[in-house]
Amino acid sequence: MPHVLFLDANWDLVTEYLFSFRTHSLASHITPRHTVHELNGADLVQPKVDQYLRGKNIVYISGAGHGAYDSFKGYQDAVIWAEGIKLPRLGGVIIHLLSCQAARQLGKAMIAAGARAFWGYQENFRFVRKKFPPADRYTDTSARWAIYMDCLIDIGILQGKRPDLIYDDVRKHVIQETSNLGPFDFKRAILNHNFRHLVCPSVYWGERNSRI
Repeated sequence: MPHVLFLDANWDLVTEYLFSFRTHSLASHITPRHTVHELNGADLVQPKVDQYLRGKNIVYISGAGHGAYDSFKGYQDAVIWAEGIKLPRLGGVIIHLLSCQAARQLGKAMIAAGARAFWGYQENFRFVRKKFPPADRYTDTSARWAIYMDCLIDIGILQGKRPDLIYDDVRKHVIQETSNLGPFDFKRAILNHNFRHLVCPSVYWGERNSRI
């Protein structure tokens, strides 16, 4: 039975949006075959995360928070992992980080530390939102098309799909959402930007057949 760990910073407006969409979009795809563990908000700090990993047989980590080229950040931007700082044992783990930039250096470092595969973004992950955000963030249709693109990664992994099929699901979502837009539409630009900077096992970031 796969053990899955969800990490959500969930402390400012941006990370509240990510947490809300992830929680809403993924709930129906979590089944009795998954053993799910969560650290979010004030619990997403070090050394709690690595202590937790040492005590559980985690095969998939999905995180959402702010990032930099060399790091992934949790509650109030506390660094969770960084290149150059000893990483936990990641042998056999599939990692997906919804954060800006972290794929470029941290993602490579995680693969070097034994991660089976890495999904993430080499540059900023972008989305727009309404001027006055709804209380239930996931109901903001302005933000949905960008954030749901990333949720498709988690959905595919939870379903046990091969990386190439998940990557194709994301590609089809981008095509579908932009098919009726002009060449300079901001929605097209944002989705194409996010997709262009997405890395995954299908483009050689880890084992090409990695799945849970």
